[in-house]
Amino acid sequence: MKRSFFARLLAAALLAALACPAALAAGNPTVEYTGQTDRFVFSSVGDGSPTDLFAAFKLVMPGDTLTQQIDVRNTSDATVCIYLRQEPADEAHRAFLEQMRLSVVSDVGPTELYEAPPDDQDGLAQNVLLGTFLPGAKLTLTATLTVPVTVGNEFADRRGDVVWVFTVEEVPEPTPVPTPTPPPPPGPVTGDAANPLPWLLGALGFAAALAVFAVLARRSRGRE
Repeated sequence: MKRSFFARLLAAALLAALACPAALAAGNPTVEYTGQTDRFVFSSVGDGSPTDLFAAFKLVMPGDTLTQQIDVRNTSDATVCIYLRQEPADEAHRAFLEQMRLSVVSDVGPTELYEAPPDDQDGLAQNVLLGTFLPGAKLTLTATLTVPVTVGNEFADRRGDVVWVFTVEEVPEPTPVPTPTPPPPPGPVTGDAANPLPWLLGALGFAAALAVFAVLARRSRGRE
């Protein structure tokens, strides 16, 4: 069974120096698969959108290096694979986003997922498997945004949106293989089969009968 749920994330609402400050979320933003609805659940997000995972990437200034950690969880009862990809940047935001550099690493393998200007899809152009999540499992993504000192005032009050798409695939439980039933052990030998004497007497009687037949045959030929 495969379920693919897509969440368009306003991943990086990047405001230059003249923008108003934004309140930071409490704790790491979290992307959670609960298995109860046909979507992911987002919590502790920024105020850029209901799915803003980069609360720390606000009010950026030239020379800044900002870091945001993002938790990805599976709180369903199923084992799932969770994938991540990045959609192409909107043309209106490219000039601003290409001024910066974004790196994304995971605390489990593969560790390095992305290293490029945010307008570039880089290694997230296709679905990348973040991991196979058992029920209750979690990983943490660490995103680092670097703003060069060369970014000029022409980008004041600009905003750049990066869209991430998370996809989940439930892993079916393996079909149990039936265990073959071993044959019953041989039972104990009982009755006549346990006593060799009747067999010996029968064999001797058969031999005696053959001997008598042979003697009678010779006598019969003698009379002729």
